[in-house]
Amino acid sequence: MPNFGALTEQQYKDFTNSPSGNPSYYTRFHLPLIEHARGRTERVSLVDIACGFAHELDFFPREGLEITGIDVSDVVLKQARKRLPHVHFIEHDVREIRLPYKPGSKDIGIAVNAMIYVPGNMLHMLYRSLKPDGEAVVNLRDANNSSNQLFFNYVLSEGATLREITITVEGERFHVFAIDYAGYRVEEVRGLGMQTYFKGQEDIEKLIQVKGFHIVGHEKFQYPSVANPNNEMDVFTLQKPAS
Repeated sequence: MPNFGALTEQQYKDFTNSPSGNPSYYTRFHLPLIEHARGRTERVSLVDIACGFAHELDFFPREGLEITGIDVSDVVLKQARKRLPHVHFIEHDVREIRLPYKPGSKDIGIAVNAMIYVPGNMLHMLYRSLKPDGEAVVNLRDANNSSNQLFFNYVLSEGATLREITITVEGERFHVFAIDYAGYRVEEVRGLGMQTYFKGQEDIEKLIQVKGFHIVGHEKFQYPSVANPNNEMDVFTLQKPAS
């Protein structure tokens, strides 16, 4: 797992290549999630898995939402708590079997730029967190999407390495690319650890389905970062089945 505690908040924004601070991402994906949940309940409970500094939560309304943010680094969460005192932040590793709250208690869930780390565990925690019929939004990056080549070229030029590895989720084997930041030029960025990128949409969809989710929406989303003005992600809206 990464050690974001080594990064300053500005370095986090610059180097994580995340859409978390992008208002268009919130409007297109998170706002509809909230509105749909409000059609089912008056007060919506939300969990943000592997939230980091939780810049995505800056856009969320404070009224009518009960928000929980989960991350492995309490150093990062201390900064998030200062900015978002109304959010309940919990230090927690998604690889743990237990949940830090009652399973099946959340109406909606999000994971922003989190699926590059132990993706099976991220989905497992989301699934266990949600109520039946609960929905979640996650994003993944297709390594074979040419729009992302500038990002890969940039991090490799700065000392990261790229290799192919195999991960196993629910007995299914996935051959993925892994970017290892251990040798990165900027020492603090080495805390990003190793990130996994799937080789195509078919594998992404298979991963989601073996973890028990239904895919109810899929869109491409482009956004700028320091290394690439045209990053492109696959954003999925998922639903936990009623039974």
